[in-house]
Amino acid sequence: MAHARKTLRRALLKFSVAAVGWPVAVGVAQTAPTPVAPPYTPARYDENYVYLRDTPGTDYLDALKFIQLGGDAYLSLGGQLRGRYEYINNPNFGAGISDEDGYFLSRVTNHADLHLNQNFRAFVQGKGAYEDGREGIPRTTDRDEYDLQQAFVDLSTPLGTKASTTLRVGRQALLYGSQRLVGMGDWTNTQRAFDGARLITDFKAAEYSNRLELLLTRPVAVSPTSFNEGDGTQTFWGLYDTVGLPRLFGCESGTTIDFYFLGLNQQPNADVRPLRISDADIYTLGTRIAMTPRPWDFEAELDYQFGMRGEQDISAYSLSAVAGYRFGGVSGEPRVFAGFDYASGDSSASDHEYNTFNPLFPTGHRFFGDVDVIGRSNIISPNVGVEVTLVQNASWAQRLGLRVQYLAFWKADDADNIYVAGNTPLLRPGNTSDTFIGNEIDLMLNWQVDRHLSFQVGYGHLFAGEAIHNSSAGNNGLARDIDFAYAAAAFTF
Repeated sequence: MAHARKTLRRALLKFSVAAVGWPVAVGVAQTAPTPVAPPYTPARYDENYVYLRDTPGTDYLDALKFIQLGGDAYLSLGGQLRGRYEYINNPNFGAGISDEDGYFLSRVTNHADLHLNQNFRAFVQGKGAYEDGREGIPRTTDRDEYDLQQAFVDLSTPLGTKASTTLRVGRQALLYGSQRLVGMGDWTNTQRAFDGARLITDFKAAEYSNRLELLLTRPVAVSPTSFNEGDGTQTFWGLYDTVGLPRLFGCESGTTIDFYFLGLNQQPNADVRPLRISDADIYTLGTRIAMTPRPWDFEAELDYQFGMRGEQDISAYSLSAVAGYRFGGVSGEPRVFAGFDYASGDSSASDHEYNTFNPLFPTGHRFFGDVDVIGRSNIISPNVGVEVTLVQNASWAQRLGLRVQYLAFWKADDADNIYVAGNTPLLRPGNTSDTFIGNEIDLMLNWQVDRHLSFQVGYGHLFAGEAIHNSSAGNNGLARDIDFAYAAAAFTF
């Protein structure tokens, strides 16, 4: 009889588990979620695939992302194939080589990331960047026959259970904050790299984190047909500290606060544009805050520059802010945003003070329009836009998104030049005190097919304003609106 009761209890237990098996399974899955593959990043060295040691891969290329070598050692392989066709009408407002130009840019990168243990790591990345069809001499950002993009070693030491310090030595990409000042320029075909060393200290806790970096580097000069070497006429160094406060104000705010001091020491160099005819010591002191208390997001950054440029004292500054709001529960979950950028200009080239802000090494094609003509010097630029998801999690699209943005541009000082990226003058004022450069409308459609394959098409139109029409180019009858269109495809693994 006792045996019969035990048998009945087992049968009832099996029946109850079967009846509620799906919810029970879901509950177990929620308490022990399957690790998610890290997103692909431009620099690639901050992707971590060690979770594949204990978890079977779900992607057909996961076998390349974690190759067990014995013990704690493993190797991760990856790369990207990218092609983009660009068309531009009236480059540089008509003051360029031709009225219109269409050309094809392609880039291939591959990397190997070797981890011997928690103390030693080596990362190597090769790159080939090619251009076809562009009129005139290719830009330095277009072409770089196969070269070494990154090659560094990490020597790491744990500092207790929550902290570690890493010495990174070699050629490496630098990306700080939103990359308004320091980025690798992933939109450009050649990307940017630095030779040097960084000492990185990380501390992580539940309610607080801190990443402090000390850097001493030289920017790598791109030589299209020979090995790229560090620019011996420039030294870039400094301190960058990022504080994480994920629950600031008592909610999931995702707040980070950056503090930094960056130094750029330059010597005369006749091979760069603009021509460097004197020494320059540029020091940038800044702070940045970014937070995402959903459905809001917000970012602000403030910088002050001082130092010497030849015989002139440097005194320049910049500020930026952007805020967004996402409408959850609405079809497409649109995000509307508004931003503002200011970078000071110089009122007189003959006095003893230089006030034009130097943007250092920014990532372009992000803050001043897709046409990529205006740089972050002597500029005032408000902007507004909207991003919307058109399709998500379909069989043919992981995500299909649309972004529309409007930007306006004024010179911060009417006596100063209009600049492109890199503090390079685009157009000189001529005999005008007009400050309105123009306004721009951009449209971009991004189709993420799956984890690896993506397509992108975009169009931008920059309407030339009075400062262009009355500039030295305008006085020569060259000032016109600019059209820019592109189509791109990338496969990343």
